[in-house]
Amino acid sequence: MLLILFMMLLAAPLLHAQPCPVAWGPTLQVSNVPFPAFSPKLAVVGDTVHVTYSAGDIYYRRSPDGGETWEPQVVIVPADSVNPGAIPPSAFGHNVYAVWGNRNVSGAITSIKIRRSTDAGTTWLEPQVLIHNVNTFERLEAPKGAVYDSSVYVIAYRPIDTQQWFLTRSTDSGVSWDSVRQITFSPYGTGFGAAGDIRATTSAMHFTFERSIPPSGREIVYTRSTDNGSTWSSLEILSTIDDYQAWEPNVAADDAGNVYVSWQDAKYGSIGGFAGTVLLRRSTDNGQTWLPEVQVSSLPSARGSSLSVDGGSVHAVWDDERNGFQDGTIQYRGSTDQGATWCSEMILGGPLRRALNASIASASDHVYAVWSSDRSVPGDTAQVFVRRGDITTNVRQTLGAVQQSFIVAPPYPNPFNPITTLEYSIPSDGPVIISIFDNLGRTITIPFEGSQAAGRYRITLDGSEWASGVYHVVVRHHNAQIIREVVLIR
Repeated sequence: MLLILFMMLLAAPLLHAQPCPVAWGPTLQVSNVPFPAFSPKLAVVGDTVHVTYSAGDIYYRRSPDGGETWEPQVVIVPADSVNPGAIPPSAFGHNVYAVWGNRNVSGAITSIKIRRSTDAGTTWLEPQVLIHNVNTFERLEAPKGAVYDSSVYVIAYRPIDTQQWFLTRSTDSGVSWDSVRQITFSPYGTGFGAAGDIRATTSAMHFTFERSIPPSGREIVYTRSTDNGSTWSSLEILSTIDDYQAWEPNVAADDAGNVYVSWQDAKYGSIGGFAGTVLLRRSTDNGQTWLPEVQVSSLPSARGSSLSVDGGSVHAVWDDERNGFQDGTIQYRGSTDQGATWCSEMILGGPLRRALNASIASASDHVYAVWSSDRSVPGDTAQVFVRRGDITTNVRQTLGAVQQSFIVAPPYPNPFNPITTLEYSIPSDGPVIISIFDNLGRTITIPFEGSQAAGRYRITLDGSEWASGVYHVVVRHHNAQIIREVVLIR
């Protein structure tokens, strides 16, 4: 115990406490099956909450009113073709997607499939095969999905033949898909496993995964794409290269250029099982540079983590086994200042037998956490639970000010040819001027000049008549201005 306390004194800075930004409601059981239900995931759009979980079959259940009531569960994937551990739903508007690994008779995952709904989960279209291995000795692992507007991305890992990650994408809400492309070409040793995560925003895709890096074991690696997945930045190691394992990364990002990556790290000790410390790094410039790591969990007893970001608020949950694996809890911390300070750690669920698979999502004034767990009485069947939190009034006012500040998101795509999109928000009514300058400072065009009400806007920039090169987009509001650089490539 003294060794554990000593290791904690050497740990990364523990974030200072602030009042909890969320008032959590009661815990509800959403699964309704007579056998164990595991691997819950959720997505939220407005007041509609989407939950998937595995109980042999893959089940789907939704709440159209922010978790107040829940519609009956339905089977969207039968048990004879499912990888129970990989079923994250993604949602944007009325489109909802579930992706999974399809097994052959030997148990190996030889194809990745997706099923989508175009009416917010009311009905589901037939499954589509996205990635397929003809060689039955090959196998796939860890499909994950990300959605932004009409773009959908699915990644998968091939652990045997290439030990690399692959991507397929759709730019028409899942109607048609590009050919599969390899997106990592890592020089670092052999792959350790299939833990990775991906998020999409208006300006970039953010991808993080665990990788073997000599002389240590697993470390956390990050890369991003600003051209819809066609090219990717050089791999950057976010965790410290040392003799301790770092694994199970999770990424969250917003349209203002804030990117957060959390992971589980063993360098500050371990309490029980395969636990470690939840660490986090943040980027404020869309993943180009990163702030130092901070410690999110108070003890090195965490297993996995899940992040959600909405406006200026960041929320984190993880499985905690400080009381042992058979008596675990689901822990939560929240931040209202983009991760600079956090509220005190609190228990969302438990102590319960085998509290696992915590996942979190946020939208508008609500935060939702979901997990699976046995009941407190030994021998009971594991089920899926969800809990809704309401953003407190004072925090809502603070976040409202943050969300209504003067923000210009990085244009997307960038580089572009010939169309790119610019999103911005203004905090008050007043004049707005958007100007395009070339590298010599000459005005190329003024796409918009006029008065706008406080709020968020999107404008399309058309470079059809511009020469290839670097341009500067200047957005002026009252006496303030923000400059974004774009590159036109023909």
